[in-house]
Amino acid sequence: MRYKLTYVYGDSDQKFTQTFSSKVLMESYIETGKDKDLRVINIEGSKLYGYARVSSKEQNLDRQIEALKEYGVNERDIITDKQSGKDFNREGYKTLKEQLLRSGDVLVIK
Repeated sequence: MRYKLTYVYGDSDQKFTQTFSSKVLMESYIETGKDKDLRVINIEGSKLYGYARVSSKEQNLDRQIEALKEYGVNERDIITDKQSGKDFNREGYKTLKEQLLRSGDVLVIK
């Protein structure tokens, strides 16, 4: 599978597109671009999801959600949980694994 990455730097309106032969190469490129304020706009060939979790209902997810949005994850594709991380028996996480994520999708965890 090939991955077509569309991205911008900072608040610029100029979009860039690059194609990668593997998900690992694309993710490495994204990671190295973070220091230049690279923001993902779209990844063709895959869907971009975000996952954020706090361990109690009293804690706030806002900073994690904002960081995921800055990374390029659409807010409607951010899944959250407010419960302990002692195991993977969490509703949002199970929804991601069992219903949403497909081979080739990208999951950003904050």
